[in-house]
Amino acid sequence: MDRQKFYAVLVALMAGVILSAGRVWALAPVQISGYLMGDPAPGKLVPYFKVSSTLSTLIGIESVEEDKAVEFSEGEDIQVHVTVFNTGSAEILNFELCLSPFDFGFVVLQKANALLNPAQVAELNKVIVTPSHVTTRGSQPKIKYLSTDTGDIPSEGYVTLRATKEFFTHDGTCGQGFSDQVEEDIPDGVSEPLATWAILADVGSGFVATEIPTPTAVVLGQGILGDTQAPIRGKGAALGGVGAYGLIPSGNAVIARFDVNPTVGSHTDIYVWLANNGHGSVPATLECEDELAVSTSIPVPREVNVIDPDTLSGIGLCKADRQFRGVLEFFLPDTGFLFSHISQDDAHFRENFLGYNLECNTFIDPDCDDPCTDRPGFCL
Repeated sequence: MDRQKFYAVLVALMAGVILSAGRVWALAPVQISGYLMGDPAPGKLVPYFKVSSTLSTLIGIESVEEDKAVEFSEGEDIQVHVTVFNTGSAEILNFELCLSPFDFGFVVLQKANALLNPAQVAELNKVIVTPSHVTTRGSQPKIKYLSTDTGDIPSEGYVTLRATKEFFTHDGTCGQGFSDQVEEDIPDGVSEPLATWAILADVGSGFVATEIPTPTAVVLGQGILGDTQAPIRGKGAALGGVGAYGLIPSGNAVIARFDVNPTVGSHTDIYVWLANNGHGSVPATLECEDELAVSTSIPVPREVNVIDPDTLSGIGLCKADRQFRGVLEFFLPDTGFLFSHISQDDAHFRENFLGYNLECNTFIDPDCDDPCTDRPGFCL
């Protein structure tokens, strides 16, 4: 992989942008709020999964290793470390996948019993023939089926993915098991090699599939973070920091949309993923649609938290005034991510809505003002 070309192009591009926009920036300095989505990166977070008798979670993974985009006969295999956690951040299992350049792999989390269905067995045993190698997906897998029935996974949790190594091979074998075929370890902060998607597939009530956002995070590819005094976090832990372009820093004000209109059967779940457990309840405000603001609190004790606005104290004031729509506003107690899922009409209509970050994002622009300096003692 020629990273020098990538950085040279990036520097030239940024120089052009600064020259063309420098006059505007000088008049009105900009702080980078929000967060990035749809950006390929080494570390990706699936902030929530759920499995039931009628619900599965499907995670798609594409290798966008950059050389292949320029010359389709080149490019390298990449090794992807996948870790499954429960909602309380306990690691349940981890495994490796291997993807060739612009190859598509996937992970299915399902209830299915110990016997896979015939189509899944055929997919696992598919023979792959390349000019240099003949293999099956079982020997160098790029797909994985996991089941709650067999004890592989819990019914709820989250998943991290981290591209860890790049190989000289480009046929989906990841070096065929030979260590001298490793070209390099993949660092954080580069614009490759994973593009990811995830959906909740419900076959029980209208055959509905709903996207789960998959933000970029700093996902550890090695063993220990920091010095010996710091908590030990192993492979697969998702953290903030420069390069975690899809996450929101601790202490930032955020909002998430809600709708609790009973006349159309509205139900909202607000999903809040946090980098650590143990935050209890935090103060929040229900900003209802006609300028009514009601103080409340929300429980966020785990890494994966699901909040139902219809159960929060104060929501009755909004509903009594027929203010059924609005946003939930609060300060993130930790590095995090959030989105809302709204269903209506007996769940025949379903949609996800990204939460908003209202303040400077130091993961994108390290030089912008840190909101934690204005709220000492609040942020970790």
